[in-house]
Amino acid sequence: MQILIAREKHGDAIYDVSTPDDLSRVSVHLLRERSEWFCTPDEMYPASAAPAPLSEEELAKLPPDMQRELKRRLANHTREASAREGYQRWWDEVQQVLSAGDRTITVGRGRWERTTSLAFTLLEQRADHEYEGFEVVSPTRIPPPEAEISVD
Repeated sequence: MQILIAREKHGDAIYDVSTPDDLSRVSVHLLRERSEWFCTPDEMYPASAAPAPLSEEELAKLPPDMQRELKRRLANHTREASAREGYQRWWDEVQQVLSAGDRTITVGRGRWERTTSLAFTLLEQRADHEYEGFEVVSPTRIPPPEAEISVD
């Protein structure tokens, strides 16, 4: 038996995820429930214009302070564009799961390779966000009374 404990704002929600099908259904349910909180890519990363590209010669003609500022802005723009691209991929996969249903994917490599639900993987990617954490636990089973050893 496995249990998924979803860490919510006003308390924990507990789900039985003993089978892969249960895990998939619960993951889709949580994605659907939490999707109203997710920002769209445009809300998360508003469009910003890239700094005007300059040749090395043009850049060399600028004062050092302006060169540093231009390089900093270009690095920030590149980093933000990369983050937006990653978020856009995540967002598209969430929308696909919510509209077409979950599917099984393979994650990891070598001995860590496993088959899991795409919805569960999408939830894992958001587990560090506020009110979106969860954990999957396996409760300890107590042996039945007849299995106990009696000491005479």
